[in-house]
Amino acid sequence: MRRVARLSLTLLAAFLLIASARGAVFAQQPTLEEVLAKAAQYVTAFADPSRALVCEEAYEHTYYRRMMNTGGGSERVPQNTRRWVAEKVVMPTPTEEKAGFPWIEFRDIVSLDKKPARDGVSRLPKLLIEPKVPNLAEALQITKESTGTQVGRLERMVVLPRLLSVFLHAVNQPRFTFSKGGNRTIKGVKTVEAKFQEKGSPTILKSSSGQDAPSNGSFWIDPATGAVLASFLKNGDSSAVYDELTITYALDAATNLWLPASLGERMFDSEDEKEIDGKGTFTNWRAVPRGK
Repeated sequence: MRRVARLSLTLLAAFLLIASARGAVFAQQPTLEEVLAKAAQYVTAFADPSRALVCEEAYEHTYYRRMMNTGGGSERVPQNTRRWVAEKVVMPTPTEEKAGFPWIEFRDIVSLDKKPARDGVSRLPKLLIEPKVPNLAEALQITKESTGTQVGRLERMVVLPRLLSVFLHAVNQPRFTFSKGGNRTIKGVKTVEAKFQEKGSPTILKSSSGQDAPSNGSFWIDPATGAVLASFLKNGDSSAVYDELTITYALDAATNLWLPASLGERMFDSEDEKEIDGKGTFTNWRAVPRGK
């Protein structure tokens, strides 16, 4: 009986120890609110007005039409493929922060379909980085030139933000409903999935006609630092016209920030029977001091 009693006490002690350890582990799990607060703090580095973040973007997309085949069904028929190399500038815009844009992304294509555009030199540094007061209007017009590589309503795909962390900025978080998803290990980092759904109007992103285009998707966030290591965005003004954007990030040695490294993109316009598949990479990120 004594042996049985001692064994029972030993098992009970072991059970209590395991339960206590599990409780400690669960207690250490950050709440979604804590993860989002960390992320809001982390993304302020992208809005530092003393500098701009610059990289090279290599991108290509193939445009498809849905057409009837001989069997009576439909199939995707490729129409054309466009490729570009561009300089991309992430420009802090403190005056636009309250409107939801603590920074704005600009692009200037320097090579299109393997041929130099103009003289092959980006025009953005002289407009955004060198002057004390940046010329946002002209830089935005240059960015919109890249939509000329696309057709119809799907032209908006080329101006969708690549640095989706703008949604996590403190000024924008109230625009979204967040929920906690599962955990995922990315490049050795245990991340927490934060699912998001934009609510209300006006939305941050707009359709080509200027209408609201709500966003939803997921961020995979390092709860220790608030850095985003992966993201998925679905954005559209209807179930018939929408975009899907998947971005992976890498820790950049030059800036010590997790920044976009690659993307996969799909665009759908079932009303006009158009689809586009795109992919791209971002290299040579650097922080460039702004003019004073």
